[in-house]
Amino acid sequence: MSVNIDIHRYWGIVHGVHRRRRDRRRPVRARRRPRAAGPRAAAGGAGGGGRAAGAWPRYCDSLTLFSPARYSSLPGMPFPGADGDRYPHRDEVVAYLTAYADRLDADIRTAQRVTSVRRAGSACEVVLEGGGRLRARAVIAASGTFGRPHRPALPGLAEFTGQVLHAAEYRSPVPFTGGRPAVVGAGNSAAQIAAELAGAARVMLATRGPVQCAAQRVLGRDLHFWTARTGLDTTPLGRLLRRPPRQPVLDDGRYRTALDADGSPRHREGLATEVPGLAFVGLEWQRNLSSNSLRGVGRDTERIARRVAARFVCR
Repeated sequence: MSVNIDIHRYWGIVHGVHRRRRDRRRPVRARRRPRAAGPRAAAGGAGGGGRAAGAWPRYCDSLTLFSPARYSSLPGMPFPGADGDRYPHRDEVVAYLTAYADRLDADIRTAQRVTSVRRAGSACEVVLEGGGRLRARAVIAASGTFGRPHRPALPGLAEFTGQVLHAAEYRSPVPFTGGRPAVVGAGNSAAQIAAELAGAARVMLATRGPVQCAAQRVLGRDLHFWTARTGLDTTPLGRLLRRPPRQPVLDDGRYRTALDADGSPRHREGLATEVPGLAFVGLEWQRNLSSNSLRGVGRDTERIARRVAARFVCR
């Protein structure tokens, strides 16, 4: 039997030989002490630039974790730094993952892509890109969900002559300075990239529906404090979900400054109440019954144009 698994970052193999003695100078604490004899572990990854850091080295320059450092640790090794409430930068995460891997009693091989896993008698055979093969009693695919960026087949994309980047390829706003980029998406990455680009360019954020935001801080605490305290982080709900729910955009106030909690604009008769220079037309009941129709949008547009010009242009 052949089971093809395209694994882009990590794969794990549990070999049927004895475990090496752990280096006492670099202990890794665990809830249970490892047995003196047991399966030997090997792990590898196709990404990370030669480091056991997954896709993190390739992420954009300004990326930070969405969760504070105190809630972002792997077992046995707290995230370093005195400020546990900060949101670690990309480079900090890369350094942490690399240091964590160095402490493990495992044969870690980087820059190796697994192309397939086949059952061979009582063992599994792992086929590597380039023809290499490994055998193990068990295989754990730990590639996660970020190894292969998805590019939807958008109508007209083949004829589009401009530059098209996936969020995984975005690095900084510098190349877009003074331009008019459009960001397509309503998730955390899209919101963060759009907000960063707005400081250097005129940005349009295109989504199929209102951006669903969740406050980063609730009652003075980061949201992850509450998910940990209530047990939501560890409750085994995955088996009950046929389809994972949509993840909201964690917002510290930058993303929905001009939006209500339900995604509706905050305005007074079309003029934004939170963002100077921002205005709206075509909203339902913006001023009257016909505001979002052809018979009324013209009147509102003329009125908004006069008020915007008087307040922000003709000064």
